[in-house]
Amino acid sequence: MQGKKLEMLKEIAPQITRVAVLFNLEQIPQAGMLRAVEAVAPSVGVQLRAAAVRDAAEIEGAIDQFAREPRGGLVVLPSGATIVHRDLIIALAARYCLPAVYQYRQFVTAGGLMSYGNDLADQYRQAASYVDRILRGEKPGDLPVQQPTKFELIINLKTAKALGLEISPTGPRRRGDRVTRRSPRAGGSSQERGAAPPRALHGAHRVTTMIVHFRETPYGLAMSLVQTRRENGKVRHEHVASLGSIETPPSVAAPIEFWRELDERLAQLSNRLDAETRGKVMGAVHARVPMVTPDEQRDAERRSPAS
Repeated sequence: MQGKKLEMLKEIAPQITRVAVLFNLEQIPQAGMLRAVEAVAPSVGVQLRAAAVRDAAEIEGAIDQFAREPRGGLVVLPSGATIVHRDLIIALAARYCLPAVYQYRQFVTAGGLMSYGNDLADQYRQAASYVDRILRGEKPGDLPVQQPTKFELIINLKTAKALGLEISPTGPRRRGDRVTRRSPRAGGSSQERGAAPPRALHGAHRVTTMIVHFRETPYGLAMSLVQTRRENGKVRHEHVASLGSIETPPSVAAPIEFWRELDERLAQLSNRLDAETRGKVMGAVHARVPMVTPDEQRDAERRSPAS
C-alpha cells in the first residue's frame, strides 16, 4: 500500500522528480513501509530521500532542507510523530508548494492534498464486533486476525488548486483496488465502485469528534466521553457522559464488571452515538482496560489459593 501512495502522488503531480519520505526509525514497521516505497521509486522516475523524524524540530528541519531544490514531493508515513504534528507538516508542504500524500483522511480534512489508506472507521467496527463476541464468552485467542479490507482515497480540491494541480475527472487510476470513498459531509454514505472518481474535500470549517478522556485518581482509572468541536479555528469541549472507572491494578473480576457496565452506558447513549463512534469508543477503552472472559475468570479463581 505504501508503494501505491508514491504511484498516486506521481500521477496527480507528474512534475515531481524528488520525494522525501517522512518516517520514524523507532517504530519497527516503518522500515518495511520505507522499503515498499523505495521499491516503486525507479518505476515512476523519482529519487527518494528518507527523512527520519521524531519531533517537530526534526520535521521542520527535514522539510526545510529538502525544499531547497525544486520539483519535490512528500510521502508521509503514519507514525506518532507525523500524526501529532500533522498541522506543522501540512503548513510546511503549503509553504514550499510540496504535493504530499498521507495515510489518513484527517490530514486531508486539515488541508493536506491527498490521503490513501485503510478505512479506520471500518476497523473500529470490526473491533466492536470482537468486543461483542468476547463479552458473549468467546476466548480472545480463538478469534482470527483480520486484515483491513477497505481503503479510501481522498483528494482536497482546494489544496490541489493552490498547488496548481489539475485533477482528472476519473482521478488517479485504480490498480486492482476496491477503494471506499467517503463523503466529506458528516454522516455521508459510503460507495464502492471500482472505477468511480474519488470524492474530494473542498475545505471543512467545522469538525466534531468524540474522544475518551482518561484520568488517574487515587482509586483507579476514571473515564469520560467528551465531544470536541473545532469551528473556524476555535476548539470547544463538552462533557457527554461518564464511562465509569476501574481500580488499578484491577482484580480478576473487575474488567468483566466494567465492560458489562460500559456496554449498558453506551446503549443509553444510542441517540448520540452511531455504530462507528461506538466502535471507536470501545477501541479506545480497550487500549487501556484489558478484557477477561468468564472462562478466564473461572480459571483464575480456580488457580487462586483459598482464603
